[in-house]
Amino acid sequence: MTSKVIDCYASVPLNLNTPVCDTEEMTTRCFRHLSYEERVALKTLRDAGLGIRAIAQQLCRSPGAIAYELSEKSARGRYDPQKAAQKTRVRRYLGKRGSLAVLRDAALAAYVW
Repeated sequence: MTSKVIDCYASVPLNLNTPVCDTEEMTTRCFRHLSYEERVALKTLRDAGLGIRAIAQQLCRSPGAIAYELSEKSARGRYDPQKAAQKTRVRRYLGKRGSLAVLRDAALAAYVW
């Protein structure tokens, strides 16, 4: 699968009428986190005035995923792709810390295993 990389500093305007993927790909996707390129495209499209459903169609994501990204990953009311990616990394790291505690404690590991 090829993805369209959108540079946030490019002088070429983004084509707002052409989705990044086709509808068949949209129906056969499984869950995965938004990539940095998708986050940059999300910010670009949002700054262009598009709504959540239009952005979701452009990025071949569900409107719920776009709404979640905008609401949970915004900092001080503004969406920044770099800060959103950092929040995702921190959240994923903190989620693994509990399971890694089992490996550090021999008594706990013996009880669990």
